[in-house]
This record gives sequence, C-alpha cells and structure tokens, in this order.
Amino acid sequence: MTPALPGRVRHDAAELKVVAVLGAFAALVAALVIAFPDATPFSTLLIPVVVGSLLLGPRTLPPFVLFVLAMLGVSLLNQTELTTRTLGAAAVQVVIGVIVILAS
Repeated sequence: MTPALPGRVRHDAAELKVVAVLGAFAALVAALVIAFPDATPFSTLLIPVVVGSLLLGPRTLPPFVLFVLAMLGVSLLNQTELTTRTLGAAAVQVVIGVIVILAS
C-alpha cells in the first residue's frame, strides 16, 4: 500500500467536512418533514444532492446520494397523504439522484 500524499489527505478531510454538513442538512430536512409533513416540502432534499454534485468527488458522491434518497424514503413514509402529485415529485427526485450518480 502506498502512503497517502499530504495534499490528498487535506482534500479528503475537506470533502469529509462537506459531506458531513450536507448530510446533517439532509437529516434536518427529513426531521422537519417528519415533524411537520404538511408544512415542510420534501423536495428540499434536492438541495444537498445538487450542492454535493458540485463539491463532492466520485468516491464520496454516490453513497451520499443514496443516503439522501433514503431520507426521501423516510420522508415519504411520514407524509399524511400520498397523492399522485407527491409520488410524482418523489419519482423526479429519484431520477435526479440516479442521474447525479451516473454522471459522477
């Protein structure tokens, strides 16, 4: 195993901070959707996916997007009513998540 380069270690640490902040934001949004399902739009979960696609590398991005999609699933389970519109919005988010993963 080759030793890590100092620049690479700094880059990994910076990326870890970004993924931690974005993950915390996604978890906060999911918690708000669970607490206030009629007042908090779960489509807000797209924000960390889009920002992550700009700031995260190809090794970190796919697991992060899968985490956000899991938060989407949890949010959907806590909706008071699952309408066609709600399911359509969720489907669009899943498609965007898959596109982001495939493009990374």
